[in-house]
Amino acid sequence: MERLRRFLENSKSKKWISRGIAVFAIICLIIPSVAALGMQPEALPDNPMGEAETEHSAVPLNSTNEVIPQYPEGLADGQDKENDDATPQGGEEGDDIKNGNNGGSSGTDDGDGENPNGDNRTKDDTGKEGALFETSIDPHNTLSINRVDFTIKHFKEDYKVRKIEFTVNGKEKDAKHNKETGIYELELEWNKVNTILTKVYYTKPDGTSCSGEESKEVEVTNRLILKETLGTQFSGENEKVVTEPHLTFIAVLEKEGRQYQAKVTLNGKEVKPSSTENYEYSVTLSEGENEIILGGSFNGETVDNVKYSVRYQKAKNMEIEIESDFNDTVTEEEYITFYARASIDGDESKVNLEILQSNIDEVIEPNEDGSYTAKLEIGENTFRIKAWDSEHDPVTIWPASGKEVVTVTYEREREPGDEGDPKGPDILLSGLDLIYHTKQPTLSFSVIAKDINGKYIPDNIEVYLNGRTDGVSYKWKDGKEVGFAVQLHTDGTDNIILISATDDEGRTTKKRCTVYYEGTNDPVLGMAHITMDAKTVGINTPLIDEDIELKEGMTVAEAVMALLDKYGYEAEDTGKDGFYLARISGGALSGLSPDRIPADLAALVIERVGEENWPGDYYSDSLGEFDFSQGSGWMYHVNGHYPNLSMSDWVLQDGDEVGVRFTLYYGKDIGAGDAMGKDPGGDTSNWSPGW
Repeated sequence: MERLRRFLENSKSKKWISRGIAVFAIICLIIPSVAALGMQPEALPDNPMGEAETEHSAVPLNSTNEVIPQYPEGLADGQDKENDDATPQGGEEGDDIKNGNNGGSSGTDDGDGENPNGDNRTKDDTGKEGALFETSIDPHNTLSINRVDFTIKHFKEDYKVRKIEFTVNGKEKDAKHNKETGIYELELEWNKVNTILTKVYYTKPDGTSCSGEESKEVEVTNRLILKETLGTQFSGENEKVVTEPHLTFIAVLEKEGRQYQAKVTLNGKEVKPSSTENYEYSVTLSEGENEIILGGSFNGETVDNVKYSVRYQKAKNMEIEIESDFNDTVTEEEYITFYARASIDGDESKVNLEILQSNIDEVIEPNEDGSYTAKLEIGENTFRIKAWDSEHDPVTIWPASGKEVVTVTYEREREPGDEGDPKGPDILLSGLDLIYHTKQPTLSFSVIAKDINGKYIPDNIEVYLNGRTDGVSYKWKDGKEVGFAVQLHTDGTDNIILISATDDEGRTTKKRCTVYYEGTNDPVLGMAHITMDAKTVGINTPLIDEDIELKEGMTVAEAVMALLDKYGYEAEDTGKDGFYLARISGGALSGLSPDRIPADLAALVIERVGEENWPGDYYSDSLGEFDFSQGSGWMYHVNGHYPNLSMSDWVLQDGDEVGVRFTLYYGKDIGAGDAMGKDPGGDTSNWSPGW
């Protein structure tokens, strides 16, 4: 004790004791304050959902204290289609949001601690009360599905959405929301007027809360209904006076989300839709009174007709009239011809008329008869019309369609098997098909290639056998046609023949043919039928008409020579690089003279060669080239095609029909006017009726 007393009396000890007491007092003050703060409850904003909060799938918004319902994605707006892939907004995919859906909303404060019931109106910067949001739900629209798709437009950009609630007919509903499109999807009740209440809760920039409500009514029915736009165009009236003769509108039947064609009549005549994609109708009114009736039925269910009376009276500036049959169409023809005229009181001389092919920016000049002809590009071609004078406004409407633009789609018809550039050449084959069967190891065929403008391109044709040129022989070429022979693989290997043609613009077309070799040990590989006639010189009985057995590699020349010999004819071959049947004599050839030639045929030949050159030299007992006229001689066809190949270059196939015919003038009298390229006058046409 003595030591303690001395320590307390010591001045330095007193100083340290005082400091310790002060520190201890400070600590005693801090610890209770910290404990009190830790026990203080968090200040949460009022939750307008109250006890229902636990029913919602909520995700954090700005802190652990604020929540927002998750918004599922909906369907594309306005489309009556099922979408099972709807994705919710605001959280993990697949969550639904507790909804309260519609319309222009009034605003109320609901979370500032003073008015938990949200009775205070929200005012804008000018102090005026205003709506916080608006939905796109149309209360005038009757729905044929029990679902409404809509968007919500928020008017206060600096207000943060806390949550959205939807009720339908007094019942809370979950909605789906598509974050990308902003579209909500809300299920409704069938066959009644649905009252949709939308309520949106916001946090204002100052941290206080407010909310807005909107209520709209939408009818839903599973009955067949008619939807149309004429009523809107006529401002809800059933009578209208118009100064334009053309009306375009939509009319469609709907039932349970599906659309069907309505029945539309104009002045008692049924009108078909100009577009079945959206059931759009375009009608041309008669001057005076017109009656349009919209209605229809489906599966025995009928909608009530809606009638509109439309009076068309021409406007003062519509004195210019256009007449034309031109309308939207799809064609496989490269050229299209149509009629168009413009007049004032029937006088065309007072009006200027211009037709523009707008896809190529080219004005079309009229033909002599007043029609117009346009060359089409592949795909869509657009045409505009304009009629004007110095006193009237220009008229730019096509009367048949009621539109300013007529669209003609050119879908070029390609030859079977042609592949490559859409504007590439056409490839035509004779003696070969896409799939071909043969017993002959050698295959002869000819190729014709034409560019998109119809120009022959014989110089740019290539042929391959299984990707190689081995076994491919080039035989003949003229200004139109190229002949080939292919030595096929006979060991069971596939024979793929590829024909390629390239035009002057570098556009290429390819055609692929598969040839199956079906060889046999039988020396007879099939039969061909051979005919030979000279009807053009008055011999009406065939010189030859007989089947012949085919041996391996037998050509037209071998078959014809064998039969000529059999029928007692002598033949003259003057070919240098192949067989050329120059003349035959003997047999039934006797008494030949110009008098036996059909008079109408002789007149055509004389018109071309001149009377001074008719008839030329001839023989009474033989028939050959240059007899009677400069363009005469023997020609042959295989299965109706006249190939510009030597008879010795064409190997016959089983079933071939061969005709050897005499022409007086470059094949024009036997249907082969284009086989020799053209006559001296450049004409490749044939004469009618043919002999």
